[in-house]
Amino acid sequence: SVIFFCSSTGSDLSFLWFRGSSEITASDRVQIIPTTGGSYLNIVSVTRYDQGTYRCRGSSFESSSYDSASLVVNYGPEETQLEVLPSQGYNEGSTVTLRCSAVSNPPAEFSWFQYPGSTSPLTYTGPVLTFSKIQMSDDGSYTCQAFNSKTQRRHTSQHRIISVKKKPGSTASVTIGASCGCIGLLIVG
Repeated sequence: SVIFFCSSTGSDLSFLWFRGSSEITASDRVQIIPTTGGSYLNIVSVTRYDQGTYRCRGSSFESSSYDSASLVVNYGPEETQLEVLPSQGYNEGSTVTLRCSAVSNPPAEFSWFQYPGSTSPLTYTGPVLTFSKIQMSDDGSYTCQAFNSKTQRRHTSQHRIISVKKKPGSTASVTIGASCGCIGLLIVG
């Protein structure tokens, strides 16, 4: 839960609460405590959708004034997804890009894992992992893990398999030529 408190000077004070430009009214989850003239706003079981700027208008017989405060809600990570581009056909020496995303506030930090191999993370961190010239040793199954430093939660993507194929051999064309002292005779074999 989170509680906002608004104070003002003057006589016969009353308070109104706004989120953005919309006035807040009481509900099952939102309580405006009337015994204090409405100076307390209590939001029970805060969700990510409660994030935003809250404003209070304090009014007295003499005048009225506003003040505001921001509510930041930390959540996630969840819905961690791993995308591989291109989606198939990984030839040795080609460029392969892995992109990781997650729903998280603040934005998640990312670690990468390759199997088979070490179960410790790869040395690279960040949402995008690019192999500019992928090698046979990069063959394997990959996951990315999202981490939120505020919620201390982790969430891992599904495995994506990258099967690297040997670079196709280049076809060499060979031309053999011979000549003799005979005029107008050229033998090509």
